[in-house]
Amino acid sequence: MTGRPHQSAPATRRRRAMSTTAGAGVTLALLLPTTAVGGPGDSVWSAAPAAAASDLTVARQRATALRKDVARLELAADVAVEDYLTAAGKLDRATSAYISARRTVGDAQASSDDAELAAGRRARALYIAGGPVALYASVLAGGDMREVVDRAQTVQRLVDADHSLVTARHQAVAYAAADADRLELLAGRRTRLQRRTAAAADRVAVVLARQRTLLSTADEDVRRLAEEQRRREEAAAARAAAAALAAAQQRQADAARAAAARGIMTQGAAGTTAGTTAIAAAASVLGRPYVWGADGPSSFDCSGLTGWAYAHAGVSLPRTSRQQWHAGRRVSLGQLAPGDLLFWAYDTEYPATIHHVGVYIGDGEMIHAPHTGDVVKVAGLWMDGYIGAVRPDSSAS
Repeated sequence: MTGRPHQSAPATRRRRAMSTTAGAGVTLALLLPTTAVGGPGDSVWSAAPAAAASDLTVARQRATALRKDVARLELAADVAVEDYLTAAGKLDRATSAYISARRTVGDAQASSDDAELAAGRRARALYIAGGPVALYASVLAGGDMREVVDRAQTVQRLVDADHSLVTARHQAVAYAAADADRLELLAGRRTRLQRRTAAAADRVAVVLARQRTLLSTADEDVRRLAEEQRRREEAAAARAAAAALAAAQQRQADAARAAAARGIMTQGAAGTTAGTTAIAAAASVLGRPYVWGADGPSSFDCSGLTGWAYAHAGVSLPRTSRQQWHAGRRVSLGQLAPGDLLFWAYDTEYPATIHHVGVYIGDGEMIHAPHTGDVVKVAGLWMDGYIGAVRPDSSAS
């Protein structure tokens, strides 16, 4: 859920096989400058300006390396968080299925026990009566033919009922066994998903720990220079995105005018009532911290924020940004309207690599929860890694 431009699309496509731990092994190779200090008779005073310039250059180089490594770790954290949320969702569903199956097994076992008791009672009753042969023999003791027929029909019903009870018992036992087998499979799946979810959470923790170490061991001046570089890059990315957005909107307007000239009416960019409500909800939590896996109201990750905001509009979005990509209709850049969801991926050819989402508010800006260490805020768009937009509506519920 990184809130800044990262590497270019060609570079990201080279990482198509990127695993969930992508970026976790990033190492920082920063060369510390060595400076020689001269004695009283040396030319140290005339060399001081050159040495200062050299130190500044080295500091800037170190700041650039730091910024790039932090950006890679933020991307790796985004991917790890998405994998964690996906695994956690599957675990929730598996747990629900397991609980339901366990209840079904209990009901089936009770049904089997009841059938067994009923069959036992019927068998004892028939035994006391002499069994089916004795019952049929009693038919002949009737006084007339009508009584014989009535007795024969009664005996037949008793024998049929006995067979039905035995069959029901066998079926109940078979159903209980099948449900028990399914329960065992679900239990195994649940255990595997528990391990997978825990492993995904561990990967997030490892990446974030490396990021903290990277920042804590960097020189204060280097961190300041890196932050300045980041802000300049974000500003440049926002200007480029604004230009791309304006060009796309112009193309859309030109196409609409050309279609109208041919008598064809086209649908313009128009937001939805749900989108307006979602924006208001997102704006109400500006400044609240990003926490991975959080979905409000005191803290959020990126998809937690968009899901929480749209819930206030009565629209239920899936939990992860990758799932939210499928929660509405696609919207082109030229048709963006307030309330649309904006998505970024580390490979724009594959929606399965989506790792960040924000809600568009207009004028080239969005509200989003960027990454660990940041807060819910308004930010400009950037086109690097932008994969597209979706307009949720009530059908997403």
